[in-house]
Amino acid sequence: GKDRLHAVFNFDLLAKDRLTPELVRQNQQKWLVSVPRGAWFGNTLNNHDQSRVKTHYGDGVYDDQLARIAAALMLTLPGTPYLYYGEEIGMEDYAVQSFDEVRDMVAMVYRQLMSQDGRSDEQILKDLATFSRDRCRTPMQWEDAPNAGFSPAGVRTWLPVHQNYVDGVNVATQENDEQSLLNFYRQLIHVRKTTPALLDGSYTQIDLQSTHYLGFLRQTDDETCVVLINFTPQTEPVAYRFNGGEVLFSSAGRSTIDAVTIDLQPFEVLIVRVL
Repeated sequence: GKDRLHAVFNFDLLAKDRLTPELVRQNQQKWLVSVPRGAWFGNTLNNHDQSRVKTHYGDGVYDDQLARIAAALMLTLPGTPYLYYGEEIGMEDYAVQSFDEVRDMVAMVYRQLMSQDGRSDEQILKDLATFSRDRCRTPMQWEDAPNAGFSPAGVRTWLPVHQNYVDGVNVATQENDEQSLLNFYRQLIHVRKTTPALLDGSYTQIDLQSTHYLGFLRQTDDETCVVLINFTPQTEPVAYRFNGGEVLFSSAGRSTIDAVTIDLQPFEVLIVRVL
């Protein structure tokens, strides 16, 4: 019949090792041309088979900031955002410490085959840290308590709990921190849900050349929003006629905008409703 797929995943971004403005622009150009009128797609940067965002796209220096860039992309690009549990608090991949912790059947088969091939257990464990699906399936980290609050103290969870829950990577700690990744997600989700242009508006790229920031418009008949995302730790000048637009979101804390040229702050995410 004609009742076929109602939506498809945009997996192309997930397959890349690094997020850049050029990559996102190319991705959107490809998808928005190929998707038929009236069709819909979903955006995602990871799932239960892939590394977590901070591990996958982090650079070891600006991991926290890059996690926010990833969140901003999911919540401002056209399509439905699909967010994997734990990304909102910045959970990271867990490296299994022993074969007793392994639950992924693919990893078990890999161990058997590699052992037969003469590979040492130590090297096999290192391999599993990079591709075993167990690495991204660990329990949700709810609080700074035994087992991160996922299970009572003394209980052995199916997969180990990542120990960074004691370092603030848990829901309870981040709920009380206005600057946390969790509250960054919440604020952006609120803006998205209350801004029609971000929900189903058209997409038009602003700057086709910049290697430092991504700029685009989301538009409906009644509303136009400018989205600017700085991917770098440097201040980035951007020229655009905002006409005193309304700042809906700024990760740098700006509340007004009236200049033709602005300086995007390092890793700033800025959403402006143009008047």
